[in-house]
Order: sequence, then structure tokens, then C-alpha cells
Amino acid sequence: MAGKNQHFLPQFLQKGFSSRVNGKEIYTWVYRRGTSPFESNIKNIGSSRYFYGNPNEELSVDPEITKQETKFANYIEKLRNKSEELELEKSIITEFVTHLIIRTQFIRTSLSQSIDYFLDYILEELPQNCIDYLIEHPEILYRNLEQQLERQGIKNLGSLAKDVIVLHFKNVLTNEANESNRELKILLDKFLLSNINELKKNLPSLVRTSHISTLSQNISPEPRINFFRRFNWFLIIRKKGSFILSDVGSISKLKNSDQVKAVPDKLEKIDQIFLPISDTHLVVGCRSRKIKKVNVNIRHLQNINYEIIMENKSVFEVQKL
Repeated sequence: MAGKNQHFLPQFLQKGFSSRVNGKEIYTWVYRRGTSPFESNIKNIGSSRYFYGNPNEELSVDPEITKQETKFANYIEKLRNKSEELELEKSIITEFVTHLIIRTQFIRTSLSQSIDYFLDYILEELPQNCIDYLIEHPEILYRNLEQQLERQGIKNLGSLAKDVIVLHFKNVLTNEANESNRELKILLDKFLLSNINELKKNLPSLVRTSHISTLSQNISPEPRINFFRRFNWFLIIRKKGSFILSDVGSISKLKNSDQVKAVPDKLEKIDQIFLPISDTHLVVGCRSRKIKKVNVNIRHLQNINYEIIMENKSVFEVQKL
């Protein structure tokens, strides 16, 4: 992966969904939202320029991730060569699933969307909330005024003066028809709009920097590995070849629900975890010692992914994995 074009979806994983191979060039069919499927070289799929950082200019985790990929690639290739289903030893598969989840583009995109939504909420609700808070805590206004007066040499404002000032400001704030109230809201709106728009403009860069920093601390966090060790892991084989790979890597299905998630929450009741490693081989993690029916279909993937990688176009017919 080393170089400018850094893959958040490993090429060794995409390899299992090749439509054709031309020498060292491997191709697969790709589906993007709102476009027709197209065939592409996997070196151009699931990647971005300096996704994990430019080592010449900033913190970069690309060397560490590339080093880890060698171990994972060898393991995944061995599983693809299996002709019989089996139960998997937990150590390396749980490490790989953890590693895959925290390195993807999905993490960054979902975090950016969540922050953007929160900022919109702040912009809409905070001005009035600030005014409401000042109404409930008018002493803040008094303390601020007292500090301003002290800077001008005026100290020990009497209690009566304090009560008058607090009462005045409380009346102003609670009277929505008051011009001062409207002006305060306008000032708060302008202040928030200016700062939030600046934050939104820098959000992709900030999220990227934060993600790289987090990965630099640990590219396979032990707490999440331990969470996945609670599951029993199996290799499922379907010779007809019906499995597809989403750019989120693995997906998790909630217990007693049709809902799936890209990043499982440790507090949620996850029933099964699916990781396709080829069109014929699927890794499944489940709570029980026995595999239940694998019943996640392409519509589930379309709700959480950005690209879907597949072997051929026929896979886009709605079917069970």
C-alpha cells in the first residue's frame, strides 16, 4: 500500500472478488450509488491520495498498516484456499476485523456527518438556549458586570444595585418583544454562524488528522479485539459464488432485528458479524456455537456503504448472501 495512493480497503481483500486478471493487474466490478456498475482495476478502488498521511509532511501510519497487511494477507489467502467449512481460531481473525473496521473511509465519513448534523443543531437551537440559561442563572450577568466595573476601579457593588441589575436583565431576556432581546439573538446567530461555518470548512481536514492520530496510537485496539473474541468464528463456503464486498468491510447484524451496522457498538446486542473474503468464502462471527441462517442481503449493504465490490453484475439482483 506504500506510496501516494493508499487503500482504506485492502487490495488483498478486494482480490477475492476479481472479475478478471491480466498479468499483475486485477479487475473487479464496482457499484456506486446512482451510477451503473463498471469494471475497474482494484488499485483504483477503495483508495485515496495520502489517506493515512504523507510521511514527508505529516504524521503517517501508512508504513505500520502496510506492515500489518502482510500478516493479514497471508492469513486471508489461506482461508480462500480452503475447500471445506471450519471453525476459526479467534486470535488473528478478531485482530483483522478490528483493524479493518477502524481504518476505513466509513469511519471518517460517518464521523464528519455526525459532527455536521450536531453543528446544524447548535446553530438552530443554541441562541435561544443561551438566553434561557441566562434567564435561569442571571448571576452570570452580575458577575460579568462586576468584573467590568472592577477594571474601571468601581468595587463592592451593593446588594440592592445587584438586585436591580439582575432584575432588569431578566426582564429584558424574558420579553421576546424587547429590542435588546432580539439584538442579542442576532448577535449570537452571527457569532455562531461565523464560527460554525469556519469549523465546517475545516471539518474534513480535522477529522482526517484525528483519525490518523488515533490509528498511530493503535491500529488494532485491544478492547475491540476482546469484544470480538466473545464471538465464535466460522468459514462459510458457497461454491456458486454469491458473496459481495462492501467498502465498509465487515457488517454486523443486530439480534432479533433486520438492522445491520458497519461499526458495531459494544453495548448493542450484535447477533452476527459478516466478512466476505471472496465471492465464495464468507467469515461469520456469531454468539452461539452453531451458525444460524445467513440472511443479510444486498439491500442491507446499500444502506451503509459507499461502494460495493462484486464479481459480476448478476450479483446485484437481490439475493441472500
